[in-house]
Amino acid sequence: MVWSSRVTTISLEMAVPGLVGVWLDRRLGTGMLLVVVGVILGFALGMWHLIKLANPTNPPGHQKKPPEETK
Repeated sequence: MVWSSRVTTISLEMAVPGLVGVWLDRRLGTGMLLVVVGVILGFALGMWHLIKLANPTNPPGHQKKPPEETK
C-alpha cells in the first residue's frame, strides 16, 4: 500500500503541472508557453522525488537527528 501511494504521488507530481499549464494557457491565451513550463517543472519535481526515494542513505520518513551540542 505504501508503494502504490508513492507511485501515485510521483505520477501526479509529473502530470499535474502540465495540466495546470494547459488550463492556464487556454484561460490566458498564451499559446503553449505555460504547458512547456509546467511539463519541465513537473518532470524536474518528479525526478527529484524519485532520486530522493531511491537514495539509500536517506529513506522516506527518516528524520535526521539534530547535531549534539558540544560543551
